[in-house]
Amino acid sequence: MLGKKPEEITLYDIVVVMEGPYFLDKCVLGFAGCSDENQCPVHFEWQEAKKAILEMLKENNICLLYTSPSPRDLSTSRMPSSA
Repeated sequence: MLGKKPEEITLYDIVVVMEGPYFLDKCVLGFAGCSDENQCPVHFEWQEAKKAILEMLKENNICLLYTSPSPRDLSTSRMPSSA
């Protein structure tokens, strides 16, 4: 993967390397038997959330991490000036 240009490496690629390809497949509530046939109370909502998460990870590359301000930078930039 590191043989690719940064703009070709998606956030999804990074997460899969670190967590494995099934990182979102477990039940969000931790129920071992949760499935389409035996749903937990939030099963279908989690399915929709997973789709949105996967889409975001696949649409963004690691350049985003370099160009986006960090939360710390955002919080300090909002502080009122003392002048």
